[in-house]
Amino acid sequence: MGAFTGFAATLFSLLVAAAAIAAVCGFGHALLSNILLIYDRRARRLDAQGYDAFHAELPAVRTEEFWEGVALEGLHSWLNLMAYPFGLLDLDSLFSRKGSGPPILFVHGYLQNRSNWYVMMSRLRRLGVGPLYSMNLNPPFSHIETYGGQIRDRVEQIRRETGAQKVILVAHSMGGLASRHYIARLGGDGHVERLITLGSPHQGTRFAMLALGPNALQMVPSSRFLLELAESEKGRPLPPVTVIYSNHDSIVFPPENCELAHASEVLRVNHTGHMSLFFHDGVFSHLAARLRPGLQVPA
Repeated sequence: MGAFTGFAATLFSLLVAAAAIAAVCGFGHALLSNILLIYDRRARRLDAQGYDAFHAELPAVRTEEFWEGVALEGLHSWLNLMAYPFGLLDLDSLFSRKGSGPPILFVHGYLQNRSNWYVMMSRLRRLGVGPLYSMNLNPPFSHIETYGGQIRDRVEQIRRETGAQKVILVAHSMGGLASRHYIARLGGDGHVERLITLGSPHQGTRFAMLALGPNALQMVPSSRFLLELAESEKGRPLPPVTVIYSNHDSIVFPPENCELAHASEVLRVNHTGHMSLFFHDGVFSHLAARLRPGLQVPA
C-alpha cells in the first residue's frame, strides 16, 4: 500500500509540474509573440518616419485589450496542451454521427492532435450538426505532402462509411495547407464540398524559421512548397474556401499571411490568439453558419 501511495504521489507531482511548465510556456509565448506583433505593426506603419519616431509612437504595452489577449491565449494554449493525451484516443464516437448534410472532417495543425477540436465538435453536436469526424496527422515532423495523403485516406474512409460523395474540411493552422495540397494535387477537388481554414499560414509564417521539422520549413514565407502549391491552384475550378483568422494571431506572423488569394471569403476576428480560435464565439458562429446555412446559433 505504501509503495502504491508513493507512486501515486510521484505521478501527481509530475502532472502538476507538467501543468506548471505548460502554463509558463503558454503565457510566455503569448506575451512575447504579442509584443513582437505590436513592434512589427508599428515598424511597418512608421517606417518612413525613422527609428526615433518608431520608438516614440509605440503604445504602452499595459493595455486592457493586450493583457486580456495574452491571458486568454496563454490559458487556451495550456488547455490544449493538457487535453493532448486525450487526442491520442479515437473519441469520435462520442460526437454526432447523424446529420442531413455532408460529413465534416476536422484537421489539426502543427504539433497538435484531434483533441484541439473536441470543444468545438461538442458545441456543434449540441446544435444537431453532423456527422462529425476528426483525425491525427503523423508523424509530428514530416512533410506536409505526407499529411495531405493521410487526409485523402481519411476522406475515402468517411465516404465509404457514410455513402456521401463529398465532405467538408475544417482545418486549423498547418492543417489548412495539408488540406489544400490534398484538394489541388491529390484529387480532392472532386470529393470536397468546402474548405474552411482557421489561422492557416497560407502565405507562411516567420515563426516557422524557429520551429523543427521539414513541415516547419515548408511554412516559411515563399518556401518552395508554398509557391508550388499556389501555382498548382491557378486557373482551375476548386471548392470554395472560407478563411477565418485573427488580427492578433500569435503564431502566424504577420497575421495577414493567413489570407488566401483565391478564397471565396475572408473573415477576420479581433483580439484573439492562434490557439484561442478554437474557443472564440465569433469564430464558432462563422463556422456553424457555413457548415449548415440557416442554423441558428444561441448567443
